[in-house]
Amino acid sequence: MNTSVNAPLGTEQEALNGVASAEAYNFPTASGIDSLYYFIQSNSAYESFYHYSIFSTVEQAKETNGGFIPKGSLKIIISDIEFVYLGKEQGFYFFGDTAGAFRVGFKDPNTNRGVQDIRIQLQGLGIYAIGLIRLVEYINTCILKDITDPFYFVTRVDLNIFCQFDLGSAIVPEHIATRKRKFSRVIGTKNRYETLYIGKPPARLRVYDKFIELDKTSNKFYFMKLYFEQYGIKMKDPLWNFEIECHRDFLKQYKISTLDDLLCNVQTLFHKCMEQVRLVDITTISEKDLEANRLYKASTHPLWEYLDSSYTFNASVQNTIPLERIVYAPKELTSNDFIEDFRALVHKYTEHAVIVNQDEVREILHESRLWLTKEAKQAVKPFIPIVLQTDEHNYLLTRNLVAVPTLPKSLEHLSDTKLQQLGELLTKALHQELAKDKQDIELIIKHAKLVNEEMQNRRVGQKELELWQQ
Repeated sequence: MNTSVNAPLGTEQEALNGVASAEAYNFPTASGIDSLYYFIQSNSAYESFYHYSIFSTVEQAKETNGGFIPKGSLKIIISDIEFVYLGKEQGFYFFGDTAGAFRVGFKDPNTNRGVQDIRIQLQGLGIYAIGLIRLVEYINTCILKDITDPFYFVTRVDLNIFCQFDLGSAIVPEHIATRKRKFSRVIGTKNRYETLYIGKPPARLRVYDKFIELDKTSNKFYFMKLYFEQYGIKMKDPLWNFEIECHRDFLKQYKISTLDDLLCNVQTLFHKCMEQVRLVDITTISEKDLEANRLYKASTHPLWEYLDSSYTFNASVQNTIPLERIVYAPKELTSNDFIEDFRALVHKYTEHAVIVNQDEVREILHESRLWLTKEAKQAVKPFIPIVLQTDEHNYLLTRNLVAVPTLPKSLEHLSDTKLQQLGELLTKALHQELAKDKQDIELIIKHAKLVNEEMQNRRVGQKELELWQQ
């Protein structure tokens, strides 16, 4: 199939007949991290800071203004830096520095303890004006050092490449080979998109016209201009952003949890994502495969190869070991696992000076029977089945009131027919019990095992079968 793709030659773009070679794509690019969200672990001083500097301040301002805080009216000081209140979201009180470099959220340390108490979102202005690494260090070791411990957990990162090239003219949604077949949103005119989304969180690709989005009067525009000039990119049309959005659940698949894990594996993570979503050259497959949508058979498009090879992150030393997806094997929880998790929880309580009543902890352990020794468990009164008598059989009722036939002291004196009837009754009881939410099958299994053993010893049912086979 013959296609026409706009590919740059030098700094100009020229329509080529067919798919351009990789050498033809030499437009300027600037790659790195466009957005970063992470959590910081709080320390013992945090609870006091939260209640006196955050919660009390915000709630008092609400009372003064009739429950509503006008935009930009509430400001606080943290480490000699002024912050403005932005609102409450997902349990966090969010504040932004007045320069617009980053946002920080604070939550109550006594609610939702499974989530860290401090959340950071780096803003584009801060990344381009200060630099990502320097900004992170400034936040962690200067602004928030008095209320945090040095443990940082990534929750989202956007890996991106700014391109002096109209990606919208070359990246055709129908030529994307990926398992993420749903393109969640396409924004733009009828014949041209301005934004293309491929997939959805925890991992998705976003391609959009950056020049249209820019506010030419903002401070961010000025600092981006300085940033782009280092890479030979001019603030003019075309200017597109190629961005891969990765959330925590996706990052964990590649053993990326902390901020250090991420910063050391940025490039390998980007390359791994480029393998999972590919723009393909449809001229390299047959019409039959194309009609059957077997795009995976096609070769990778040279534009995709150029973007992949263009991505660099020089802000920190990069690992060269390829990232491999973690395959989680089912693991049985042991007492050692429980103790380690419990120690980590105790450590967090200690950091926050939380007082725990020893009797309450012991009571919880007793209720769960974790505290009981083998001797103590034997002393616990077990469930006593209810006796049910009929004309033909005696039964014991389970917790779910399912009738389980009792067995005589010895099965030797039962006829083969009676033994088979017992087996059928036990099978029926097991079937009824398995349909219950909380199954009580121990007694059924015990009786069925004894009956089956006796039937095997007698070869019940086998003698008749042998006669038919003679």
